[in-house]
Amino acid sequence: MIKFFNCEKPISEIEFAQIEEVLNFKFPKEFREHYLQYNGGEPEKTFWKNDKLSFEISDFISILFNKEFRNDPSFSLPGRVIEEWENNEVPSILIPFAMNWEGNYVCINISDSKIYFFDRDEEEFNPVLIEESFGDFINSLEESKSEEIENRKIVEHTFWGQVEQDWAGISAEKLLKLPDFTSDEITIFLGEEFDDEGEEIDELPTKRELDSFEKTLKSFLDNLDEILIEIKSKAFDRYKKIYAKYYEDSGLSGKEPLNIHTVDEHFEYMRDLKYVRILKKNTIQILINYDLDNEHGLEIKLKNNKVVCLGGIAET
Repeated sequence: MIKFFNCEKPISEIEFAQIEEVLNFKFPKEFREHYLQYNGGEPEKTFWKNDKLSFEISDFISILFNKEFRNDPSFSLPGRVIEEWENNEVPSILIPFAMNWEGNYVCINISDSKIYFFDRDEEEFNPVLIEESFGDFINSLEESKSEEIENRKIVEHTFWGQVEQDWAGISAEKLLKLPDFTSDEITIFLGEEFDDEGEEIDELPTKRELDSFEKTLKSFLDNLDEILIEIKSKAFDRYKKIYAKYYEDSGLSGKEPLNIHTVDEHFEYMRDLKYVRILKKNTIQILINYDLDNEHGLEIKLKNNKVVCLGGIAET
């Protein structure tokens, strides 16, 4: 068996059995034994291929717990699966357990326990059988075939243009202009700025990663109207919770109350974009120069086009 890294905290057999009850499916023994040892995480071997299909795994979905999202149940396996079933985004006979860099799923089939690849961008449900069992899938994973880019300061990409190291990480030549905001075209950063040790990342993304970042941004822009509604609403809720008691009380602020009573009135103070960062796992960070808190600013983190965190810059 291959090793996994960055897993969530272990689950017990009792917790696993409870998940099976929620999903009304008894997982194969090899699947259960694997997840009792590795709850989600990133495999040391990530590449799968046959004669017709190939993809690279980004991570396995945790059965339970998710420290990045404060153990929000919607980001563990049962929460994700049930939501996908209810929204008719995944066939109800499939349970996704892993994702590739493009955000597509590797699934186990409830009816036969075989392993299928499911392309979420296909207009019609068309899962593809790839392995006879979970164990066969794990054993078929190979070393990554990504095109490693070493010792290069600039790389060209058909969508991003020139990609190079910049003042806050790796930036793209392509710029971004969003409606409703007053900012001119802003910089797009690709990937994290720092590694786990706090060192600045200077290794350029692979072509596969750049392609995945492209797909994330395009999906974001396709759903921008709905995303902006959610951002404005949650930012206004944060204003009412944290700032309103100061800005609406002249005794505290020493100035006339701002009289911010609606989402749109509040949005006028957050229309200056700083930059956008595209991350792995369909995640985007939007950084804003916030007129009501110049020191901390405002940062929004989205995953799968949903706001998962909203706070000061570097807080999400």
